Amino acid sequence: MPRQPARLKSAPPEGTAAPGRFFMRPAVGVRGSFAVRGSWIAGIVFYLLFFPARFKSGRPHHIPYPVTGTTRAHGGPKILGISCFDPPPGAAGVYISAPVWPEAPEGRKKPVRLYFCFMLNFENLDKVTFVGVGQYNIPQIEPLPTEFRVDKLQWIPFNYAKTAKDRKNKGIHFFVDDYQFVRLWNRPGDYVSLLSEFGAVCTPDFSLYADTPKALQIYNHYRKHWLGAYWQMHGIAVVPTICWSTPDTYDWCFDGEPTDGIVAVSSVGTQNNTETARAFECGWEEAVKKLRPAQILWYGRCPEKYDWNVTKIKPHYDEIVERRTVKSGII
Repeated sequence: MPRQPARLKSAPPEGTAAPGRFFMRPAVGVRGSFAVRGSWIAGIVFYLLFFPARFKSGRPHHIPYPVTGTTRAHGGPKILGISCFDPPPGAAGVYISAPVWPEAPEGRKKPVRLYFCFMLNFENLDKVTFVGVGQYNIPQIEPLPTEFRVDKLQWIPFNYAKTAKDRKNKGIHFFVDDYQFVRLWNRPGDYVSLLSEFGAVCTPDFSLYADTPKALQIYNHYRKHWLGAYWQMHGIAVVPTICWSTPDTYDWCFDGEPTDGIVAVSSVGTQNNTETARAFECGWEEAVKKLRPAQILWYGRCPEKYDWNVTKIKPHYDEIVERRTVKSGII
């Protein structure tokens, strides 16, 4: 069950953060809250003057309303607050808290401390947690029906999704740089409506570079499958993207992929020399042995011996070169 968002957090223990200093503090949800002793008006004015200019995360959703909380500082549970945001679906934001203490001992100045607490999204576990398969609990992608025809769709990269027309007859792939689609992981709920308009969507091709730590490779494989399962949960037709790295990744890099179904794969950058071509062939042959794909969506150059039941997607770079060539009048 998703965790409930917290509205107001108690002040951190004395000495954990200096006044006005940034510190990390995990909390669930997205809130913009602060407390100013004795006056809601002062709090609202502070929010209007300071918060929009310094922090752009979150979205104003309603008129600020008072909330209460407690703090153990100086032994008193007396604090006022103003809540200015409801958590936008799937968005990370900023939680602001300015704890004010009860009456301080005589002769001691009453401290007012402002703390900025950046919220974590808990790797989307606050949205849904899939049971998963394999040793790393990778979310399972269900196969598309065998009669589904990927060759009937026009496949475009994700960075063209928002401007695309006739979306039902198009499919989305993620054979682009990771920075183009990492926002899907950061704010998955924001893109469900857009992706639902397309005929099919590949799972994101988060990179499994051989020279990156194994932990990051597993993390990227998990993210790919979490998003794919999340989209399927919302009724989107999902084509799993197959990816691997070195032979030691074969133990887990195919976990969660459907068998006897439709898969997508990219050979871009692997066919330029004998060594990389051979490494690609080893991984692909292992994938075919384990998954037995019924249809293949192939991005890049396809070696002749694998050119069976394959729907080819022309690499985007090749399309750009062709357009430039035609425009210059060479052909």
